[in-house]
Amino acid sequence: MDSKSFVAVCFSDLAGQVRGHGVPRAGLRDLYQRGLPWPTDRAALTVFGEAVDTPWPDDEGLCVHPDPNAEVTINFGGEAQTESFVLGTIQTSDHKNWAGCTRSFLQATLDTLKSEFGLDVSCTYEHQFSLDGKERVGSSAMSLSALRREREFASTLATVLENAGITLVRFGAGVGDRQFTATTEAKFGVSAADGAVIFRQLVHATAEQLGQRCSFAPQSSSSSDPNQIILGVDLFDDGDQVTHDSTQANGVSATLGSFLAGVLRHLPALTALTRPSIVPMANGVSDGDLNIGATAKNSWDRFPIVINPAFRTANANIRDYGFAFTQADATACPYLQLGALLCAGLQGLREALPTPGADALGGTATGAVNGHCDHGEHPGDLAEALTALGEDQVFAKPFPNGMLEAYTSVKQAELVTASRLSPAELGEWSQEIY
Repeated sequence: MDSKSFVAVCFSDLAGQVRGHGVPRAGLRDLYQRGLPWPTDRAALTVFGEAVDTPWPDDEGLCVHPDPNAEVTINFGGEAQTESFVLGTIQTSDHKNWAGCTRSFLQATLDTLKSEFGLDVSCTYEHQFSLDGKERVGSSAMSLSALRREREFASTLATVLENAGITLVRFGAGVGDRQFTATTEAKFGVSAADGAVIFRQLVHATAEQLGQRCSFAPQSSSSSDPNQIILGVDLFDDGDQVTHDSTQANGVSATLGSFLAGVLRHLPALTALTRPSIVPMANGVSDGDLNIGATAKNSWDRFPIVINPAFRTANANIRDYGFAFTQADATACPYLQLGALLCAGLQGLREALPTPGADALGGTATGAVNGHCDHGEHPGDLAEALTALGEDQVFAKPFPNGMLEAYTSVKQAELVTASRLSPAELGEWSQEIY
């Protein structure tokens, strides 16, 4: 769609898919007030496009209300055609937040964290994706040669991101064959998750423009190294960072310590929302471990939370981010992903849980958390994670009425459909949809 004529009004749904309709640009201003009508019987779709039953009324009128602060134009520069889309929230016909809107859920969670503890959240994303289209021979993990072969893609993507107002902090080849990793600048609140949604769309658009194919699917067809999403999260109180305390062990403040303890305690259920892949794959994650100071890739794979003191600003007592959460991938809706993480951390703050303990060994700490994983062992697949989610009452209250029920129905329906596909078919489909 030509950005001068049309704009796509979109939202990220329970299945983590960006859905929407194109509208004439001339009518966009009116939509900011009245919203774009959306069919109620398509309120909950699986990644296969199948509609599932929801606990919400069938006659409830829904509208997608675009946010002018989340409008993006995909501009490749030169004479290339551009396109535009805008993210929004879903409301009922009487202008109330709809219980199934993932963006509204994240905002409500951020508001709760602010009202109860006075905290704001900053988040940066490290995205990993696979890029096909150029001939390669052998492994070139994190090499300059791999980056050089994709100089056109990298330079085009940098232009597209800059034109869209997204700052790229780092881009390079990943560990896996044909895998690349990109880190974007941290943003506060809902804008952080908006940025994650937008970034993926821009990467896909750039690949298509250059006649290539990219995928954020966790399990790449060309590499045994999974594609992850790593969230770098920090907490602020009235503009002051509250995650670092030089007087505490490993520099972890009591506030951050309680937050992390909540995340680790509820990790089994949390993964149903942060990495809900229906493609079977080994996760290799130890149950509820915290890693202080490690930088090797196997640390990112093994530990749910990593704190790296090597990342410092000019002030030696302040980190670039409070912690990195590694148990996430692009099969999740970014709003649910970040919102669920905050819900678990919030519970840790409410209970004033003690900071996770760690025994330092050669600069790497791998200690177990006091009372970690109270709700079962780390799930081996999505079905087990959904069971843990249903049994962990911490997630029942903060989610809007019916959202977890609908989310579970969507994921269970995806598992049923996936069971009818061969591993090869499921893998190929995953590459295409993500």
